[in-house]
Amino acid sequence: MLFDAMKKYFFLLLPVLFLGAGQVWAADGAGGWAAGKSLMESLGLPNATVWDILDNFVTALLSLLGLVSIIAFVISGFKYLQSAGEEAEAKDAKNAMKYSIYGVIVALMGLVILQAVTVMLNAAGPF
Repeated sequence: MLFDAMKKYFFLLLPVLFLGAGQVWAADGAGGWAAGKSLMESLGLPNATVWDILDNFVTALLSLLGLVSIIAFVISGFKYLQSAGEEAEAKDAKNAMKYSIYGVIVALMGLVILQAVTVMLNAAGPF
């Protein structure tokens, strides 16, 4: 059963394997042909590793999480100021502040961990 599914998808992925692995002749700007460009480069696609793509994606998500958390903290600060002594609203605003701080901490820890893993996998500095 699994082998049948693998056969079906193998024939769908086979052209991608052959096209992505080889070098192609691509037209250069002068009207001639330049050798040595990969298919990815000739199609204008990024020529990056899977780790680089995942690293950029996770970094963007964690940065977005940090930004949203900071915005939530500012909004909860305004809600706390507007509570004007009402205990229930002040408590809700304090809880929102607490959770937005947790969000900033999680985002920063995630970025630090991701940077550390990247440095360890590349065996080089981040710069």
